[in-house]
Order: sequence, then structure tokens, then C-alpha cells
Amino acid sequence: MAARDFKPSLKRATVLQIVALTLFASMLLFVGAEFQRTTLQSVDHANHVIGGARELARLTIDMETGLRGFQLTGRPVFLQPYYKASQVIDAKFIALKQVVADNPSQLAQLASSRESFNQWRLKAAETIRQSDGAVRDSEEVRDR
Repeated sequence: MAARDFKPSLKRATVLQIVALTLFASMLLFVGAEFQRTTLQSVDHANHVIGGARELARLTIDMETGLRGFQLTGRPVFLQPYYKASQVIDAKFIALKQVVADNPSQLAQLASSRESFNQWRLKAAETIRQSDGAVRDSEEVRDR
């Protein structure tokens, strides 16, 4: 009689263990998938931040290069990259600020970078103004 009662109990216990393991495995898969989704969102966000920072660096380099070419030659044509980058760089700073709005450390770094850039931009504008006046003076002398 004990052997007959033992088989159904063993089957029930085995089925319950299989069901419990299946539920546990399903939960692990769900948690793993959720973790992967969160990680991918973080990576995507980081890529947007890095891309925005690289774009700002490229625009800044274009402005510096244009200014340098103008200073060396006195020819306004070299200011084309400066003016072209100058038209979009403020919008790029604003866009990057929106991307990093959730990170106070990155916001502070961006604000510091923008302040440094604005100081450089004022000096660059003054340099262009002074150099442009000097170029006009030298052209007047040459034309006489």
C-alpha cells in the first residue's frame, strides 16, 4: 500500500519542481532582459552625449582654424569656417545641454566649457575686428 501511495506523491513533487524551476527561469529571463534594455538605453544616451561633445569640438576647431588662417594671411576668405561654425554652435550647445540635463556633473562641465568658449569667442571677435582694420589700412597704403 505504501508503494502505491508513493508514486503519485513522487509525480506531484516532480511536476511541482518542474513548474517552480520554469517560473524561476522565466523570472530570471525577464530580469535579464530588463537589465539589458536598461543598459542599452544607457549606452545609447552616452553615445548621444559623446556625439554632441565631438560635434562641439569639431565646430570649435573649425572656428579656431578659420581665425588662425585669417591671422596668418589677412585674407577674409579664411574666416569662412569660423562664420559657418559660429552660426550653429550655440544651437549645438543648447541641444547638448538638453541631452545631459539629467546629469548635474555633465551639466557643470558643459557650462564650464561654454563659458571658456564664450571668453575665447569674445577675444576672437576682437582679434578679427582689429585685424580687419589693419588689413584695410594696409590695402589703403598699397592702393596709394
